[in-house]
Amino acid sequence: MSKNELKLCPFCESPMLLIQDNKNNGEPYFECSTCGLKFKIEGFDEKPVEIKEN
Repeated sequence: MSKNELKLCPFCESPMLLIQDNKNNGEPYFECSTCGLKFKIEGFDEKPVEIKEN
């Protein structure tokens, strides 16, 4: 993934933010800037996988 490549939310098409915090077992993830959905980075381009919080 290129640093300049803009990822868009598969649901609302808003820009995704790259987040690295203590959530998701410390692994970085994408978060939608508008709807707040979170997605795994791995495989995002082929088939986005939503991260669901318990």
